[in-house]
Amino acid sequence: MSRRLRIRGGLVVTPSGVRRADVVIEGQRIAALERGGKAGDESIDASGCYVLPGGIDSHTHMLSDMGPASRSALFGGTTTALCFTNPHDGESVVEALHRGRAEVNRHAAIEVDLHAVLYQPDRVTVADLERLKELKVRAVKVFLAYPEQNLMASDGTLYNVLKQSVRLGFIVRVHCENGSVVEALIRNYLAEGKRGTRFFVACSKE
Repeated sequence: MSRRLRIRGGLVVTPSGVRRADVVIEGQRIAALERGGKAGDESIDASGCYVLPGGIDSHTHMLSDMGPASRSALFGGTTTALCFTNPHDGESVVEALHRGRAEVNRHAAIEVDLHAVLYQPDRVTVADLERLKELKVRAVKVFLAYPEQNLMASDGTLYNVLKQSVRLGFIVRVHCENGSVVEALIRNYLAEGKRGTRFFVACSKE
């Protein structure tokens, strides 16, 4: 028999508004919203509290330290996170995904799904993207800057990834900058001796 839990006495936030009710949970699902507890139910007293669904964070970089990051998210009410893979030098996009999933399985305190960062994107092949699809990746991340980190995709690569995404059903998340222009602005500022933090802000506005 599934465990039955009652979260009682709180103000429950629903799509139709806020109301006082008990949330009845059976197994892993919400079974009902009711007024008044029943004898025998295991319960949590939520009097004076708002009761609402767990939060979803759609943009995280938790693989730097999955255990503490996911526990902190849980304490703040986030129960699901979408996290980017964090490729290492010389690692393929598929290898980075496998390593990241192992880290999630070992240390995550919440539900974490990984979106694949296309590291060295101009070397990523159609076969790589197809393999990500087989591994049930739902989204890929393409950067248009940061050549010093081997992340900047060419316009041609971006086009091809977008084209393949239609066939494979990926969401393509694009870090929209113009890396070549950014590099030119940096060179110009350095040549003019403009090195203070205020010039970083000015450069970002151009």
